[in-house]
Amino acid sequence: MSDIGAEIIATSLNHNIKLKQLYLQGNNITDRGYRAFLKLLNDISSVENTYKSNHTLEKLVLPVLNPTSESKIHIITSTLINISSSTAHIAGKKKVIQTQLNNRNRKNICRLLGVEFSSSIFADIEPILLPQIIALIGEDNGQSELYSALILTAPELLSYMDRKAMIRDEMARNVTRASELINQANALCLKAAALRIQSSDITGNKNSQLGRRLAMIAAEDRVAGGKRPRSDSI
Repeated sequence: MSDIGAEIIATSLNHNIKLKQLYLQGNNITDRGYRAFLKLLNDISSVENTYKSNHTLEKLVLPVLNPTSESKIHIITSTLINISSSTAHIAGKKKVIQTQLNNRNRKNICRLLGVEFSSSIFADIEPILLPQIIALIGEDNGQSELYSALILTAPELLSYMDRKAMIRDEMARNVTRASELINQANALCLKAAALRIQSSDITGNKNSQLGRRLAMIAAEDRVAGGKRPRSDSI
């Protein structure tokens, strides 16, 4: 079997959801045939195509060309994902995370498959899904990959934002915050007024009572001639 035969098989398998093992050793398959099977298992041309790639094939035995062939490495990675995934949905999600959301892996597979590499995949993603996609990048591929993705796609992300709406929302939040501060100030004024009343009561009524007691004591002292009995006890 030649590379053309491998390409035909790979194309037909894309619609075969039952075949789990394929043995093609001993055939005249070169790196071109390897790339056909890589596209079968992980079509990097778009996020949707990666998600819809073949997630059933778990074992693929091809002629040994180069043990360190990049195509072979990515093929093995894809089949391992198929083996470890209980459903096609899970396998598709894993492949998207490991390749489409990893800038280095996506670049390498694009080069192998002859697909034009784009520094950003966000153009094909609904804006409402972007927060979840960005979170997945950080969770599964690390903070450095998340940082790289944000740097490369910052202009594109900004284009999805309604900046006028954001400014209006910020203004509305400022009005709400100002109203909260006014309410807090009014509450403090009421508390201050209550404290002033309490202070007036202390300095007014209570001191008046104490003043009257002092006057009574002074009057008693005058009646007693200013002398009070002295206690001899120590």
